[in-house]
Amino acid sequence: MTIAFFHQNAVAGVQGGIERYISTLLDQGGNRCVLVSEYSETTNDQVLGLPLLLKNKLPQWMCFVLTIWNRIFSVRSFLRLHKVTAIEFSRPEYAFFSFLLPGKKIFTFHGTGPAPSEQSKYLIHHASCWLLPIVADRIQIIRQHMQNKISTIDAWYDPCFVTTPLPDTTGPAKIFYAGRLAKMKNPELLFAIIRKMKSEWGDKIHFFYFGSDGVKIPPDIRNTQLIDRGLLSAPQLAQAISECHMGILCSGFGEGSPFIIVETLACGRGYILPPLSGLQETYNTHTGIRFAEDYTPAAFAHQAAVLFGTMKIGQLTPQQIADSVSSRSQHQATETLLHRLMNE
Repeated sequence: MTIAFFHQNAVAGVQGGIERYISTLLDQGGNRCVLVSEYSETTNDQVLGLPLLLKNKLPQWMCFVLTIWNRIFSVRSFLRLHKVTAIEFSRPEYAFFSFLLPGKKIFTFHGTGPAPSEQSKYLIHHASCWLLPIVADRIQIIRQHMQNKISTIDAWYDPCFVTTPLPDTTGPAKIFYAGRLAKMKNPELLFAIIRKMKSEWGDKIHFFYFGSDGVKIPPDIRNTQLIDRGLLSAPQLAQAISECHMGILCSGFGEGSPFIIVETLACGRGYILPPLSGLQETYNTHTGIRFAEDYTPAAFAHQAAVLFGTMKIGQLTPQQIADSVSSRSQHQATETLLHRLMNE
């Protein structure tokens, strides 16, 4: 049996939770997994790479849907060649072509979707969701809860994310932000937090950015208050996390269970999280997690100070943090998920 993943963007070596999820399953699943996606230089026998119609003229998901309709016979031939019995779609908008394809159909939600303020995206997303009871055999939501066909799954961490001793706690507190600086990630709040904490702590705190959106960092704080380390491979990211005391996330919406949180906890480092209900439901029992009370720089700064203080006095150790996610190692988690996708 083989499962095919459908996703509009290339997934190899790029940042993004959806991309990490798919690329890891492709790697772990071997010849049990294939991908239908946009064409890229990394396309191989395991991937049907399609040059997208009207690329850069329409939203990427629309280009992908139009391309699937235009190349439907090639897509169906690819699925037959690889004896595909189950198909996973990375967003509900793919319901507009999913009925054209044979096999069990699984839709996975990797976040809460567009905010109501993004009116057109919000309406299209939810209109697509109305089709899912008709076309979907299973719906997966990463750490959200609904009913009937829906199951929940957790993010996992790769073997390179291992527990290491803390950096010197008598020196500056070292905090990182990793990932995209898209609107839903609330980057303006992140920059405000950095400015506030640097003004209060000065050289007693250092901030680092790990990701490919460094050009979006305001010039007045880039590489002065916020050091841009660029996009890192998984081993490089694990090493960079080990050099810090904690991570910070301040998203306003759209979060499921980001990989970077689990990876950081596996390294024995803490995390400051925003008061999002999905994140609170997922991580409120995990050691090393602190939730800001509200979306103000002062609330995040307070939690960072509390977390660093517990580390300084030895009240919170890396091993205690890592133990809270010990059951979510990559091999164990992905094997369980692949079995469920193909057999249930």
